[in-house]
Amino acid sequence: MNKRAEFKAAQGDLSTAAVLWALFLFIAGAAIIFTAGKHGISAIECLRRLVFEEGFKGKVLLFGLFAVPLIYTLRCFAYKLKKRRFLENGVPLVCDIEEVIRRPKRADRLILRLPDGKTIKSEGFYGDHEMFSYKKCTVYELNGRYMATELYR
Repeated sequence: MNKRAEFKAAQGDLSTAAVLWALFLFIAGAAIIFTAGKHGISAIECLRRLVFEEGFKGKVLLFGLFAVPLIYTLRCFAYKLKKRRFLENGVPLVCDIEEVIRRPKRADRLILRLPDGKTIKSEGFYGDHEMFSYKKCTVYELNGRYMATELYR
């Protein structure tokens, strides 16, 4: 049986972006509710004062709070567009997986051997232990750049 699995790069993980948004919204909401309670005003009034009466500092604070999840979400969408472009215009190659580079607290990577003998590193990914049983993968080549898309035995 030739079991296949999609190669999921860490950059394309939109669920992590959603969790980041939820976390930052919770932090912002808790901070606004705490500040409003401390000053004896409503949360809406506190938010209005932050944006309109604090001037430049309030707008920078709000932008700074949401900049991290926004940047992460934009990276996810950019990766998905890049992957779509590779799938539509790239040339598929069957490659051998030579090695899995395990890195603590960071995304793992694959060392791939192309059909012409050249070795490349894949994008970083957060895989499970089943990933080590795969021996081959499909890589799309476009303008001298490569993207792994599918793993199989």
